Amino acid sequence: MELYFKDNFLSTGVTEIMDDSGAEIGRLDLKSVFSPSVDVYGRSGELFYEGRLQTVAPYRRWMIYDANGEEKGELRSKTSLKGRLFEYDAGRRGLYGIHAPFSLKEFTVTENDQEVASFAKTNGWLSPNAYVLRSPSLRIEPYEWIAVVMGISAFVTEPQ
Repeated sequence: MELYFKDNFLSTGVTEIMDDSGAEIGRLDLKSVFSPSVDVYGRSGELFYEGRLQTVAPYRRWMIYDANGEEKGELRSKTSLKGRLFEYDAGRRGLYGIHAPFSLKEFTVTENDQEVASFAKTNGWLSPNAYVLRSPSLRIEPYEWIAVVMGISAFVTEPQ
């Protein structure tokens, strides 16, 4: 399965989530530029997930909540000499490593050193960030992975 979606954190608004046939299967509501957050909605407009950047000096983290406000996971940026590393802690559902080379175009998601998902930028140089999410992990549903990808985008576009 492949899902396609856009990020326009440099502005705000609603963008579509599409499947590989081009059918709309949900929407992203991108919030404030000054404190990035996103709501992820399903096909019928039901809220599935919220993602919010939280900064408590000296740490920055992207928190993901379900529609009931229950914490589902925490995304953290890590330091590496091999590119950008992120870690998504989904509690009992697993700890996922997310790696991208310095180009930040292809991202690999691993659990216990096994690839479970990937996503990539599909846009051109001057267009908004657009992504394709491939082979999502079975324990984390695709809409939650979309919220994780938006968190990575927030980390990359926000000043430190």
